[in-house]
Amino acid sequence: AIPMANEAAPGLVVFDLDDTVWSPEMWELNGPPFTKCSRTGAVKDRRGTRVDLIGDVRQVLLEIYEDERWTNTQIGFASRTDYPEWAFEVMGLIELRPELTLADVVDHNEVYPGAKTSHFRSLAQKSGLDYESMIFFDNEYRNVRDVQRMGVTCVHTPRGMLYENWEQGLREFWSSE
Repeated sequence: AIPMANEAAPGLVVFDLDDTVWSPEMWELNGPPFTKCSRTGAVKDRRGTRVDLIGDVRQVLLEIYEDERWTNTQIGFASRTDYPEWAFEVMGLIELRPELTLADVVDHNEVYPGAKTSHFRSLAQKSGLDYESMIFFDNEYRNVRDVQRMGVTCVHTPRGMLYENWEQGLREFWSSE
């Protein structure tokens, strides 16, 4: 990512799930049981529809999780899905690298129907962080707009989470300090 000169790292980086982290969206699937192919790692629903990480989300999450520059940065997921139990099952199966799943890297989950502003009030309470120390990535503009009003640095990701979105989020976060 961008060199971190003397800028403070964000305290919490939050990602929407459906069409930001993975595709298809949970409501488009046929439900459990979800399975993971031991050979390829592919995660599929009961009818064989694959759930895949999209864009550069694997690279971004591994960077935040493993790079010492982000040691004090927590990872969160915020999703309005009507199928949170499916999302949690998929999180425990999709691997970022062998033996490391989405569930392993996340510090805070707010995965349930409702407004993203509710998710963020809960994230602030659970993390002990203020909104100004957070970055949020979402493919739906209305969520970006609503959460931005709370003071969170937000980036619209209409094509899923791309590395350029991560860099944009950091630039905007650091310019707002």
